[in-house]
Amino acid sequence: MDPESSLLAEIVDETTDPMTTPVALPEITTPTPEPPSQVVTYAPVV
Repeated sequence: MDPESSLLAEIVDETTDPMTTPVALPEITTPTPEPPSQVVTYAPVV
């Protein structure tokens, strides 16, 4: 029951947690396509 084992267990839970993985993917995928759209919008305005 070492404190390190507890930390590792928590990290594994977060990484394996099905709720954390799917949520992180959409977040990373959403901001990626958005920047190009903003750039295209600012270009014509300027």
